[in-house]
Amino acid sequence: MYEIKQILQDKSYIQTLEYLQEERKKSLFSRNGKLILNNYSILYIRELWKDEQLLKYSYYWFTANNKLIMGWDNAPHHRELDSFPHHKHSEKGIEPSTEQNLPDVIEYITRLFLS
Repeated sequence: MYEIKQILQDKSYIQTLEYLQEERKKSLFSRNGKLILNNYSILYIRELWKDEQLLKYSYYWFTANNKLIMGWDNAPHHRELDSFPHHKHSEKGIEPSTEQNLPDVIEYITRLFLS
């Protein structure tokens, strides 16, 4: 499991971690957070871990006007994709996803901000 604050360190395009809730119940660990980026877009973070395994995740990135930029999750409802259950939502629709955890998503966003 990774520490969110460590992943976000030195990311100049991130304005603030507005909130972060983390809760542990026996072997389960849940995390919910909200990042505000310098362009006022928002990344919502939801994760559920069991021991050291990421069971469920949802990362949704919206513009300041609440328009979806990209959303990643592993809800098991797109069996037709090669990356099942991992997928992403965009203006184009549902696509396979290689981004399957928060470090991957932050790297994707970093590439967009640096290009």
